[in-house]
Amino acid sequence: MCLRFLVKYILFFVNFIFTLLGLALIGLGVAALYQFQEVFDTVLTQTNIDIHFLPYVVIGVGAFIFLVSFCGCCGAIVESKCLLITYAVINGIIAAAKIYLVVELLTQYSYIRLTVENYVDQAFDDPTLNHTFHAMEYLLQCCGTTGPESYNITFQNVSYVPPTCCGRDINIGDLINIGENEIPEGDISDLCTLEESFQVGCTATLGQLVETWTRNLGYILIVVIVVEVVALVFASYLASTIKMKY
Repeated sequence: MCLRFLVKYILFFVNFIFTLLGLALIGLGVAALYQFQEVFDTVLTQTNIDIHFLPYVVIGVGAFIFLVSFCGCCGAIVESKCLLITYAVINGIIAAAKIYLVVELLTQYSYIRLTVENYVDQAFDDPTLNHTFHAMEYLLQCCGTTGPESYNITFQNVSYVPPTCCGRDINIGDLINIGENEIPEGDISDLCTLEESFQVGCTATLGQLVETWTRNLGYILIVVIVVEVVALVFASYLASTIKMKY
């Protein structure tokens, strides 16, 4: 009897918290949809990256979390066998999908890293991805694909690299096309010398970052899977006691 009481209220309180989280995500997504359109437009203009879909993703994730948690929360507190079984089945499906994802992440991280590195190398020579590459340099504090020697920008026999290679406060939209032997409009002081620039290339930097986060994501998902399996067991147990009760 004591075990049943504990299981019931653990399920209720945990899922109540996630129900509120789901509502918060829905609210955040709706707010972003109406309040940050100008920011999304600026990102698209400056980096050629369209993130207008993000609010819809946040709303969708929030709605899913809310619905699943609502089943667990209400199913536990009102002792609804139907809601508890629905909650357990959904958790089982999600856990199975995450197990597959974890296996892929922890066995294919080298391939994922190689794919990302190949994309970085291609982006370096693609004028349409100019802003994106420079934004990556600025954020990751790297330069070119393999280092400052990736560039061929000269002025009066002195080699230079874009200002994103040394972390200066610049407008990414005003930068030159990657790899071209030109200087941007304005003062030459906007550029960086090879000595001032970051010495590491973006290919290896982003590749290592992706590999690290791929592994970490896999480990985090393992913890989440354990929690979901425990929730599944709790819901199944509580549903079985309701059957016995009636």
